[in-house]
Amino acid sequence: AQGSEAQNQALEAYKKEVVEEVSFLFRLSNEFENHKNTTSKSLHATSLAVHDLNTKLTQTAEVQKASLEQTFTEIATQTAEVQKTCTADLEAAKTDLLQRHSTSLAAHKAEQATAHLDLTEKLE
Repeated sequence: AQGSEAQNQALEAYKKEVVEEVSFLFRLSNEFENHKNTTSKSLHATSLAVHDLNTKLTQTAEVQKASLEQTFTEIATQTAEVQKTCTADLEAAKTDLLQRHSTSLAAHKAEQATAHLDLTEKLE
């Protein structure tokens, strides 16, 4: 009976030890599951944030591209207008200069002709 009692006590101690170890493993498994869930949620949130950031960056890049294209178009238009104005101004200046030169040349020729006549009359 005493041997049986000792065996029962040893069995009960072993049973208690196994129950404690199973409880520990169960708590460890729960902690691992909680950690896994937290990590999974965090990764999902990070993935969504990265996706949102990529979307915003793409939208911003498209807006900036459109703005740059509009600016380049405006610059090209303004450059063409300035070039047209400068060309017209140069043509007007050229025409004015040629007109003044022509008038000056005609006056000079007239003076030369008059001087030539005066000289010819004096020589006769």
